[in-house]
This record gives sequence, structure tokens and C-alpha cells, in this order.
Amino acid sequence: MKWSLRKHAEQGIRHLGSNRILGYNEVDGVLVPNQDAWIVRVIFEDYAAGLYPIEIHRHLMDLGAANSTTKRIPGSGNMRKVLSNEVYVGDRMIQKGPVRDLITKQPDFSKPYTSYYLTDDHKPNRGPAVVRAGEGTPWVG
Repeated sequence: MKWSLRKHAEQGIRHLGSNRILGYNEVDGVLVPNQDAWIVRVIFEDYAAGLYPIEIHRHLMDLGAANSTTKRIPGSGNMRKVLSNEVYVGDRMIQKGPVRDLITKQPDFSKPYTSYYLTDDHKPNRGPAVVRAGEGTPWVG
């Protein structure tokens, strides 16, 4: 199993499995924007406008935003994760961390692993002006 995951990572193949990414669905191994993509665009536009995460969260609540699967929106604490995720610029990182030990269920840092960064893997979910505005800020990434 580990060998097949490693070989797929080398080939740039990665399936989400039970994981979900806000604003995207996986169709035949490719990430495609879904009906929640507007929530992500609002997050990045508000951040580029200078709003803090708690203000972005309040703005999304005022707009009535709700994720189609969980019926919630990211909390202000999770805004940093959304803003720093490479998926929203159209890139993808495969094998971000070491595999988990089967017994302890913790990442096994003693085993070597290789991360693969794919550029232009899918359609980005934020505009180039927003990307430039968000670069170099202290609490992103």
C-alpha cells in the first residue's frame, strides 16, 4: 500500500479520499470548483481588502455562507489555513508529511519521505491581483 502511494505521488496522482477541500470537488482525479467556490473567493477578496480573519468570518455569516457538506463556514482560526493553502492558486503538494505509524497512528518521522509540488495542477480559485495582495503578510503561510 505504501509503495503504491509513493509511486502515485511520483507520477503526480493523488486522490482526496475522505478529505475535502472547501470550494473543490474531485472529478476523475482532477480538482474542479464546486458551488462553494464563491466562499473562498470572498475570503481572499476580503483579506486583500485588509480585513482580519474575524471580520471575514462575520462578513461570510452576514452573506449567509454555508459549506454544502458541513453546513458551516471556516472559523476565524481556520482562515489562516485557507489563505495559506497552495490548492487555491492551482498548485498541489503531494505527500506533505510522513506516513502514519499503523500502531500509534502518529506521523513516523524516522522514515524518509519525499514531497512533490505540482504547479498548475487545476483551475485556481482566486485572481492574480488577490495573490499579489496577500503575499508577504505576517500571518499567512
